[in-house]
Amino acid sequence: MAINALPGGVDSSTVTMLGHRALENRLKTVFIDNGIMREGEAGQVVGLFRNLGVKVEVIDARKEFFSAFKGIIDPEEKREAVTQTFYRDVFGRMVKESGAKHLLQGTILTDVDETIAGIKRQHNVFEQLGIDPQRPSATALSNRLFSFVKTVSG
Repeated sequence: MAINALPGGVDSSTVTMLGHRALENRLKTVFIDNGIMREGEAGQVVGLFRNLGVKVEVIDARKEFFSAFKGIIDPEEKREAVTQTFYRDVFGRMVKESGAKHLLQGTILTDVDETIAGIKRQHNVFEQLGIDPQRPSATALSNRLFSFVKTVSG
């Protein structure tokens, strides 16, 4: 079994479709409602994927997100609270509780490069989910990914 989160962007949508074509019902896809998206966005994303034959479970995590940034005024601190609540508290917990052996993630190399450069910070997915990136499994995955990218980009 595998699991992925679908916020509805291009990267996560692509991974969701490819994952469901390859794994079918062995992939659990979730949309986490954090309460700060556009009105009706959860329904739009779920409806679109339902029409494509993909079941998406909506997780109502609004209370967790609202309590995470209650009293925080600084925009950067709010971004950090949202990021940590998503990965560590909500999705991280779901990954662990699901028993999934695989995590599908729609982050592209450009996002990783921007995170390393300090432009973005939300794409250090291993650490945010509580996975030690130095463990052999995480390191092996990272090394294969970078080797693949080098081969493809020539």
